[in-house]
Amino acid sequence: MKHTKETWEKFVKTLAKAQTEHNAITANPIFCVQEKLVMWGKDKDHSYDVDCFYTPNGGSRENGDDLYACLDAAEKHELNGIALEKFGDMFSDLDDSDQEEALEEWDSSYLKIYGSVYWSDVCTHLTKEAAERYIKENAHNHKELRVYVNSLNRCPEFIALVQGILGGQIGFIGEEECVA
Repeated sequence: MKHTKETWEKFVKTLAKAQTEHNAITANPIFCVQEKLVMWGKDKDHSYDVDCFYTPNGGSRENGDDLYACLDAAEKHELNGIALEKFGDMFSDLDDSDQEEALEEWDSSYLKIYGSVYWSDVCTHLTKEAAERYIKENAHNHKELRVYVNSLNRCPEFIALVQGILGGQIGFIGEEECVA
Protein backbone atom coordinates (compact mmCIF):
# COMPACT_ATOMS: atom_id res chain seq x y z
CA MET A 1 0.00 0.00 0.00
CA LYS A 2 1.35 3.40 -0.93
CA HIS A 3 0.73 5.92 1.83
CA THR A 4 0.03 9.61 1.50
CA LYS A 5 0.47 12.02 4.39
CA GLU A 6 -3.30 11.79 5.04
CA THR A 7 -3.46 7.98 4.97
CA TRP A 8 -0.40 7.78 7.25
CA GLU A 9 -2.01 10.11 9.78
CA LYS A 10 -5.20 8.04 9.69
CA PHE A 11 -3.15 4.86 10.17
CA VAL A 12 -1.35 6.33 13.21
CA LYS A 13 -4.69 7.31 14.79
CA THR A 14 -6.11 3.84 14.15
CA LEU A 15 -2.95 2.24 15.54
CA ALA A 16 -3.17 4.36 18.71
CA LYS A 17 -6.79 3.29 19.17
CA ALA A 18 -5.84 -0.36 18.62
CA GLN A 19 -3.37 -0.13 21.51
CA THR A 20 -5.97 1.13 23.98
CA GLU A 21 -9.57 0.69 22.84
CA HIS A 22 -9.97 -2.12 20.31
CA ASN A 23 -7.37 -4.45 21.75
CA ALA A 24 -9.47 -7.26 23.28
CA ILE A 25 -7.95 -6.36 26.65
CA THR A 26 -4.54 -7.42 25.33
CA ALA A 27 -1.24 -5.62 25.90
CA ASN A 28 0.62 -4.87 22.65
CA PRO A 29 -2.02 -6.46 20.40
CA ILE A 30 -1.45 -7.82 16.93
CA PHE A 31 -4.43 -8.88 14.82
CA CYS A 32 -4.05 -12.24 13.12
CA VAL A 33 -6.33 -13.36 10.31
CA GLN A 34 -6.80 -17.09 10.76
CA GLU A 35 -8.42 -19.75 8.58
CA LYS A 36 -10.35 -22.67 10.04
CA LEU A 37 -8.91 -25.98 8.87
CA VAL A 38 -9.66 -29.60 9.70
CA MET A 39 -7.09 -32.40 9.97
CA TRP A 40 -8.91 -35.60 8.98
CA GLY A 41 -8.12 -39.18 9.99
CA LYS A 42 -9.76 -42.58 10.53
CA ASP A 43 -8.91 -43.15 14.21
CA LYS A 44 -11.91 -42.29 16.37
CA ASP A 45 -10.01 -43.15 19.55
CA HIS A 46 -8.10 -39.89 19.32
CA SER A 47 -9.76 -36.65 20.31
CA TYR A 48 -11.80 -35.15 17.48
CA ASP A 49 -14.14 -32.19 16.92
CA VAL A 50 -16.09 -33.22 13.80
CA ASP A 51 -16.83 -36.35 11.84
CA CYS A 52 -18.39 -37.27 8.51
CA PHE A 53 -18.76 -40.10 6.04
CA TYR A 54 -16.33 -40.14 3.13
CA THR A 55 -17.94 -41.50 -0.04
CA PRO A 56 -16.25 -43.62 -2.74
CA ASN A 57 -16.56 -40.79 -5.31
CA GLY A 58 -14.50 -38.43 -3.12
CA GLY A 59 -17.42 -36.58 -1.58
CA SER A 60 -18.51 -36.44 2.01
CA ARG A 61 -21.75 -36.51 3.95
CA GLU A 62 -22.26 -34.93 7.36
CA ASN A 63 -23.92 -37.98 8.93
CA GLY A 64 -25.45 -41.35 8.14
CA ASP A 65 -28.92 -39.92 7.52
CA ASP A 66 -27.51 -37.39 5.04
CA LEU A 67 -25.64 -40.18 3.24
CA TYR A 68 -28.73 -42.41 3.24
CA ALA A 69 -30.81 -39.64 1.65
CA CYS A 70 -28.42 -39.54 -1.32
CA LEU A 71 -28.70 -43.25 -2.11
CA ASP A 72 -31.01 -44.63 -4.78
CA ALA A 73 -33.95 -46.89 -3.85
CA ALA A 74 -32.08 -50.16 -4.48
CA GLU A 75 -29.13 -49.07 -2.33
CA LYS A 76 -31.46 -47.98 0.47
CA HIS A 77 -33.21 -51.36 0.31
CA GLU A 78 -29.88 -53.24 0.60
CA LEU A 79 -28.67 -51.05 3.46
CA ASN A 80 -31.97 -51.38 5.35
CA GLY A 81 -31.77 -55.17 4.90
CA ILE A 82 -28.36 -55.24 6.59
CA ALA A 83 -29.54 -52.89 9.36
CA LEU A 84 -32.64 -55.01 10.04
CA GLU A 85 -30.70 -58.27 10.02
CA LYS A 86 -27.86 -57.04 12.22
CA PHE A 87 -29.60 -54.54 14.53
CA GLY A 88 -33.35 -55.12 14.16
CA ASP A 89 -34.02 -51.54 12.97
CA MET A 90 -34.12 -49.54 9.77
CA PHE A 91 -30.86 -47.76 8.95
CA SER A 92 -32.18 -44.27 9.77
CA ASP A 93 -33.27 -45.48 13.25
CA LEU A 94 -29.78 -46.68 14.22
CA ASP A 95 -27.37 -44.70 16.38
CA ASP A 96 -24.17 -43.33 14.81
CA SER A 97 -21.91 -46.29 15.62
CA ASP A 98 -24.45 -48.84 14.36
CA GLN A 99 -24.95 -46.81 11.16
CA GLU A 100 -21.19 -46.82 10.67
CA GLU A 101 -21.03 -50.60 11.16
CA ALA A 102 -23.96 -51.25 8.80
CA LEU A 103 -22.42 -49.02 6.12
CA GLU A 104 -19.06 -50.77 6.44
CA GLU A 105 -20.70 -54.17 5.99
CA TRP A 106 -22.77 -52.94 3.03
CA ASP A 107 -19.90 -51.19 1.19
CA SER A 108 -16.50 -50.89 2.82
CA SER A 109 -15.53 -48.01 0.51
CA TYR A 110 -17.70 -45.71 2.67
CA LEU A 111 -15.52 -44.55 5.55
CA LYS A 112 -16.31 -42.60 8.67
CA ILE A 113 -13.55 -40.05 9.18
CA TYR A 114 -12.81 -37.86 12.17
CA GLY A 115 -11.40 -34.36 12.20
CA SER A 116 -9.62 -32.05 14.58
CA VAL A 117 -10.31 -28.37 13.98
CA TYR A 118 -7.44 -25.93 14.16
CA TRP A 119 -6.88 -22.32 13.14
CA SER A 120 -3.96 -21.45 10.88
CA ASP A 121 -2.51 -17.94 10.58
CA VAL A 122 -2.99 -16.39 7.14
CA CYS A 123 -1.61 -12.90 7.76
CA THR A 124 -1.08 -10.42 10.58
CA HIS A 125 -2.00 -6.73 10.93
CA LEU A 126 -1.27 -3.90 13.32
CA THR A 127 -4.96 -2.89 13.44
CA LYS A 128 -8.25 -4.77 13.61
CA GLU A 129 -9.59 -2.62 10.77
CA ALA A 130 -6.83 -3.83 8.43
CA ALA A 131 -7.46 -7.46 9.42
CA GLU A 132 -11.20 -7.09 8.80
CA ARG A 133 -10.51 -5.38 5.46
CA TYR A 134 -8.32 -8.32 4.45
CA ILE A 135 -11.16 -10.72 5.26
CA LYS A 136 -13.68 -8.64 3.32
CA GLU A 137 -11.42 -8.46 0.26
CA ASN A 138 -10.08 -12.03 0.33
CA ALA A 139 -12.77 -14.23 1.89
CA HIS A 140 -13.45 -15.80 -1.51
CA ASN A 141 -9.93 -17.30 -1.47
CA HIS A 142 -10.35 -19.04 1.88
CA LYS A 143 -12.71 -21.14 3.92
CA GLU A 144 -13.92 -19.71 7.24
CA LEU A 145 -11.82 -16.74 8.46
CA ARG A 146 -11.64 -14.91 11.78
CA VAL A 147 -9.61 -12.17 13.48
CA TYR A 148 -7.67 -13.45 16.48
CA VAL A 149 -5.89 -11.03 18.82
CA ASN A 150 -2.44 -12.08 20.02
CA SER A 151 -0.11 -10.22 22.35
CA LEU A 152 3.40 -9.43 21.25
CA ASN A 153 4.22 -8.34 24.77
CA ARG A 154 7.45 -10.34 24.78
CA CYS A 155 8.61 -8.97 21.41
CA PRO A 156 10.72 -5.88 22.11
CA GLU A 157 11.29 -5.12 18.40
CA PHE A 158 7.54 -4.98 17.75
CA ILE A 159 6.92 -2.82 20.81
CA ALA A 160 9.73 -0.46 19.74
CA LEU A 161 8.27 -0.14 16.22
CA VAL A 162 4.76 0.64 17.45
CA GLN A 163 6.05 3.08 20.08
CA GLY A 164 8.26 4.70 17.44
CA ILE A 165 5.28 5.21 15.13
CA LEU A 166 3.03 6.48 17.91
CA GLY A 167 5.77 8.71 19.36
CA GLY A 168 6.63 10.25 15.99
CA GLN A 169 10.18 8.85 15.74
CA ILE A 170 9.02 6.71 12.81
CA GLY A 171 6.88 8.67 10.40
CA PHE A 172 5.85 9.57 6.91
CA ILE A 173 8.80 10.84 4.84
CA GLY A 174 7.22 11.42 1.46
CA GLU A 175 5.10 9.87 -1.22
CA GLU A 176 7.94 7.98 -2.91
CA GLU A 177 7.71 4.24 -2.45
CA CYS A 178 10.48 2.84 -0.29
CA VAL A 179 11.90 -0.55 -1.15
CA ALA A 180 13.90 -2.35 1.51
